[in-house]
Amino acid sequence: MQEPWFRKQTNAWYVEIDGVQTRLGPHPADRPPVKGKRGWAPPPEIVEAWHVRMREGGLAPATKAINAARLFDEFLAFVDETGKAKTRDWYRFFLQDFKDRHPAIDAAAVDESHVERWLRAKRKRTWGQSTRRGAITALKRVMSWAVKTRRLTESPIAHMSRPAVVRRERILTAPERGDILALYPEGDPF
Repeated sequence: MQEPWFRKQTNAWYVEIDGVQTRLGPHPADRPPVKGKRGWAPPPEIVEAWHVRMREGGLAPATKAINAARLFDEFLAFVDETGKAKTRDWYRFFLQDFKDRHPAIDAAAVDESHVERWLRAKRKRTWGQSTRRGAITALKRVMSWAVKTRRLTESPIAHMSRPAVVRRERILTAPERGDILALYPEGDPF
């Protein structure tokens, strides 16, 4: 979207939205318009009106509905070009599982309830806390990429929290320790 511009004939500020010139308001009467190097400099009141129109008036360009499965495929193609195969496989593991459970959902319609149901779904092996964290991380990354590439106007799960990382810690039993030490020759400083 273009920045506001000043029209001398009407002494007002305008902005173009979806190809239509929209009036933001008149220039303040208490001071003259200022022309800078890049053209007319909008006063703070006009800048604020412009931001309000963008935020509350729904004037940001409308996003075409995109199926989550298609979005995931486009993201994986992007990761193919920019990342490593291991990274792509990590994303594919989670995204394919989500696609299998929600094949027809629009990406913008995905909300926390869908994600929670997906995380709790029955599987051969139940996902632990760290795996659930990874699943949410993968989904959030796809959605933020979609916003950055203008496929979505905002991430529907941007504020979703993730479970904490669980540290894997296990103390070896005496027989396990003995098995490991048996692999080294006697007198080895290890």
